[in-house]
Amino acid sequence: MSEDPVPLVPEAKNQKPYVAIIKDITQTKDGNMMVTGQWFYQPEEAVKKSGGSWQSRDTRVLFYSFHRDEVPTESVMHKCVVHFIPLNKQIPRRKEHPGFIVQKVYDTELMRLDYEDTKQHEIDLLVQKTIARVGHLPDIETEDNLAAPVSQEDQLKIKRLLKKKNMMSLDVTRDDEAPSRSGQSRAETPGSCANNASEYFIILSIFKVLTGETQRDKWLETISDLLPPA
Repeated sequence: MSEDPVPLVPEAKNQKPYVAIIKDITQTKDGNMMVTGQWFYQPEEAVKKSGGSWQSRDTRVLFYSFHRDEVPTESVMHKCVVHFIPLNKQIPRRKEHPGFIVQKVYDTELMRLDYEDTKQHEIDLLVQKTIARVGHLPDIETEDNLAAPVSQEDQLKIKRLLKKKNMMSLDVTRDDEAPSRSGQSRAETPGSCANNASEYFIILSIFKVLTGETQRDKWLETISDLLPPA
């Protein structure tokens, strides 16, 4: 059961179940069995340092975190599935692949969506597990958002992706800033898989100007490459 994601009984009846990945099962001196879990956060539970929290219209969305906490084994409800999906990949349909969706990592100490580079390997493994379960997901290449504005968040995504373009990573945009869960207080993702993509292709993908038409997208990349630096 170790390494399985599970929903956990919340403290209050009107709360959604907590979700965590089981990391260890131990027994206390009193003979009580305890589960050490690595916690996920519902977006609305992830508090920003500047105040407020994140929101999501999709009830499947969770934020991953590196916070761990112990809870009694009786808190475990059953196994569940959590998909770690890179932002440039299409989210699998609920009917075909039910389960929670993670595309961001929540830093519980700094109260922001971000994580240290030393944690990248852990994220890569979780993304690989998802790929092994659902298969390679198609890229998001539609014309729906061709005129998307260049926001500060997008700029940060580009910087991060160019830095890690040979790595598979979660989206870790530095949105402003949650406390950990103690007792049952709980405390994750993905940028893009840019293994062999050029810097210009990554940028075009971030701003969703790719259309899915191979020849046209190739010309877009070529034209971008010819433009002088800003």
